[in-house]
Amino acid sequence: MSKWTHKYVLRIQFSGFRFHGWMIQKDQLTVQGMLEKTLSFVLQTNSFKTLASSRTDAKVSALDLPVLLITEQKLEKSFLKKMNLNLPQDIKLINVEEEDLSFDILQQNVEKEYIYSFCNDYDGFHPFMSNTIARFRELDLNKMKKAAPLFEGTHDFSRFTAQKKSIKNSRTIKHCKISKRTEQIPLLNKEIEIHQLLVISNSFLQYQVRLMMGALIEVGQGKITMEALNQMLDEEGNGDEDKIKTIAPGSGLMLNKVTFV
Repeated sequence: MSKWTHKYVLRIQFSGFRFHGWMIQKDQLTVQGMLEKTLSFVLQTNSFKTLASSRTDAKVSALDLPVLLITEQKLEKSFLKKMNLNLPQDIKLINVEEEDLSFDILQQNVEKEYIYSFCNDYDGFHPFMSNTIARFRELDLNKMKKAAPLFEGTHDFSRFTAQKKSIKNSRTIKHCKISKRTEQIPLLNKEIEIHQLLVISNSFLQYQVRLMMGALIEVGQGKITMEALNQMLDEEGNGDEDKIKTIAPGSGLMLNKVTFV
C-alpha cells in the first residue's frame, strides 16, 4: 500500500529573475529547490514529493503556477501562513487546495496563458524594470501586431522549439495577440508604455513562446516578412538550420495563469 495519503495543489507565484528555472538542478538555485527546502522546514520532514504543472526557464516568472504536493500528513490550517513566513520574498504561496488521491496534475486538461512583456523605448526604460520586462529597439510594432495572429490555430512548431524533431511538435494556439498597457514603475513615480504578447494554449514546447516572440522581433526589425513567417508555420522544418535564430530573453516571460478545464 502506498505511503502517500494526501494530495494538495499549491498555487504559487514568483519572480524568476534570480532562479535557474523551476526544476531542481545540481549546483543551481531553482524555484522547486527553494520551495522544497521551505516545505521540509514547515512540515518537519523530507517525506513528500512536488510536481509542477509547467516547467519554467531561467529568469521566467509566474503569477499562477499549480504545484502538486504529495504527503503522508494532512496539512494544518496554518500551513499557508507558515510557508509565506519562511519562503524568500520572491516566492509566495497564494492558495492551497486538497485533491483526491486519483488527481494527476500532468494528465489534467489545462489551459496555459503566457505573457511576454517588452519595451520599445530606450529613453523611458529603467533598470528597475529589467526583472520582468525585456527591452528592444527599432521595432515596427504595427507589423508585429499584424503578424502575431498568424500563430493561432494548429501548426507544426518544429522551428519554434529547442526540442528535436518529433511527431509531437504540433500545437494548437487558441489566442496570440500583441497589445499595449501602461505600468506604474515602483520607486520612480512614473508610468511607462509596455507592450505585451499574450499567448494561450493547452500545451507548449520547450522555449516555444520565447521563440515565437523572437520571430515577431525579427518581423519588427525587418529581418523576415509576414509571408515568410506564415510559410514557416505551414511547412515542417528540416533541422536546426530551419529554426528561428532569435530567442527572446527569459526575463520578459510570465506564466500568467493555468486553468484546469
